[in-house]
Amino acid sequence: INGIIRLCFLLDGLGVCSASWVFARWIKVLVGYQPDEVYLEGAKRHTSDPVTRSDRDVDRAITIIKYVASMMLLAFSVVVVMCLIFTGQTGAASFGIPTWATFFVFWFLIFWLAMMEGGQGCVVGLSPIEKIKYMQ
Repeated sequence: INGIIRLCFLLDGLGVCSASWVFARWIKVLVGYQPDEVYLEGAKRHTSDPVTRSDRDVDRAITIIKYVASMMLLAFSVVVVMCLIFTGQTGAASFGIPTWATFFVFWFLIFWLAMMEGGQGCVVGLSPIEKIKYMQ
């Protein structure tokens, strides 16, 4: 049992079973999110290069394994959900909702959820800072 627990800790530490960090990394690059210091203290803007020490210390091979495993899990999940939608094996199909509508509603809600999660982090993280600093 001790070996299984250690294996679980290893997998958790590698992040192999987590795909959300893949989205976070690329959304940061695509949207151009910056840390609070850039906006509030006039610090230098960050580029797409890794910023934190943990970003720099991660071995390139482990990073590639994480990307591949996370993207495979994500692709598998999307394929399963899309297959269920297009074969009519969803609750929406039992109500007579067209599959194309289910498809678009699914993807709209996925993107909406991603934006709401990011917005929630901003609201919680920036709430103690004076609003006048945002206007500058």
